[in-house]
Amino acid sequence: MGCRGPRNTNAILLGLVVERASGRPLAEYIERNVLESAGMNHTFLPRGTEFPAPHAHGSTDRTANGRTEEATDWNPSWAWAAGGMVCDQHDMRIRARVLATGTLVTPATQVERLKMSPSNLPSTGYGPGIFDVEGWIGHNGSLPGYESLVIHLPESEATLVVLLDTDTDYQGSEPSLLFVEAITRVVTPQHIHTLPAQPAGRRTGWWAGRRSGCSVRQLGDQ
Repeated sequence: MGCRGPRNTNAILLGLVVERASGRPLAEYIERNVLESAGMNHTFLPRGTEFPAPHAHGSTDRTANGRTEEATDWNPSWAWAAGGMVCDQHDMRIRARVLATGTLVTPATQVERLKMSPSNLPSTGYGPGIFDVEGWIGHNGSLPGYESLVIHLPESEATLVVLLDTDTDYQGSEPSLLFVEAITRVVTPQHIHTLPAQPAGRRTGWWAGRRSGCSVRQLGDQ
């Protein structure tokens, strides 16, 4: 029996729709209509293995034998419209605010986006490509070797970006979620961004498909 929820396949299909409607490659459309408008000058959608230096070297245990390997040179283009972007931390801060405030969409569209579907977790909800956890609005994702989580708390005009060079779980949790929970416990104790750990292979709900959703490989100092 299936369940409703975000699927990376839907993002791929949407990318194909954008290409058909615009008559341009998705990477070009995103650059001209999203990245340039937002001022994200160090972000792009790769068409192959391009990964400008300097960049973080990532490791993963998402391998055939389960052993940890470096994934820096793995081709990320398979994720495509489902989040296979290359970015740096500065641009991720911009993205967090743009996503939470709706800078690039109409007010009516942002209102619809923020109509979160309730989840089975307290104080959490999920909308079209956006989540709300204890007031923090944003999204997370990963590719083999990397994890990202970008969130914005409109109430305090606070932005938090976590970029990691591994996607290997720690005691059933994504490491980016553990970092964000620890940080928010200190800086925003009234708004602690927390999600429960789940046994490997048993994740359910809106974050179950995060392995290739809204993912970012990291430019910057090694």
